[in-house]
Amino acid sequence: LKCGCLKSCRPGRSRSSYSRAPRAALAPHCAPPRAPMAPFAALLRALLAAAALGSFAAGAGAAGEQRITALQWNPHWECFAKSPSCGQQVQRELHSLLFDERLDLDFANVIELENLTYSPPPGWGMIGLECGRDMATFLYNSRRWRLVAAEGAASKGCMARNDRPHLVQAFEHLSGNFRLVAVGAHFPHLWQYPAGVRTLRSAIRSVTAAVGAEHLLLIADTNLNATNRGGLNGSSDSLFRSLGVPELGPVMSTDLIRSCCLDDGFHFTFDRVIANFGSEMSTRLLFDPTPEWAVGEFHKAVVGSLTLSPPVVPSPERGAVVEYV
Repeated sequence: LKCGCLKSCRPGRSRSSYSRAPRAALAPHCAPPRAPMAPFAALLRALLAAAALGSFAAGAGAAGEQRITALQWNPHWECFAKSPSCGQQVQRELHSLLFDERLDLDFANVIELENLTYSPPPGWGMIGLECGRDMATFLYNSRRWRLVAAEGAASKGCMARNDRPHLVQAFEHLSGNFRLVAVGAHFPHLWQYPAGVRTLRSAIRSVTAAVGAEHLLLIADTNLNATNRGGLNGSSDSLFRSLGVPELGPVMSTDLIRSCCLDDGFHFTFDRVIANFGSEMSTRLLFDPTPEWAVGEFHKAVVGSLTLSPPVVPSPERGAVVEYV
């Protein structure tokens, strides 16, 4: 096992939970209506989703397509602890990506951005969490999205004991026509995976129920490889079923690209953007070839661009669900 996986030889420093986003006043929100009895439940969800997406305005793609675009990146703590120039370059690159009109990002999840004083550029909000020596920084385009100001609209926690942060947050488009629940997470390694999945599944269930939103976007270092077999199947579809994500249609995922890690030659497909809605997900790999300033277990960044359209009514047969109890 590598030092970077166990974090046992990482330099220690004080940690605390943090958030750069202003807290809005809590307000009650109507609970979602009871789902009708099968077999009409899936059809009704699809029709309601179609109405919401029909009036939604996000980033524009080719021929006026509406898209939501997200960045997943884990530059790794070694970039900051072992090479000051690497850490400085990561922050410069992040600012550049947030302003890149070609990417046109809506959300970004950055794992182990080892700078507690980091502030996002104008037009971006930030939510963060530290779990022991690990940290997640979730950024959102505040020119398009706002935090949902309802009780229970956010959940933070650690997927492993004092390690592996997750952030679950409901967002509303500024048009007021569309809500989604976004998840930024750093999943644990396999020996801690079942407990971590249970923890995140509970948080997802709580937030989606509190705000009445079933559209979910996961942006994460999943620590799940495409070659995994058995109960920890490496597919994004299997991961969503294990997390209990509402079934609105086919799971949309970035390609399982070998983004991790520099020190072992990039053999692992950990970094992903996954959604339970939309019609197509395009994938782009950044920092390929690897820049000279990168060190240690640096990950290449993955960008997923989700094309929006009414979701397809889900098929009754989607394969076995992996349950952790």
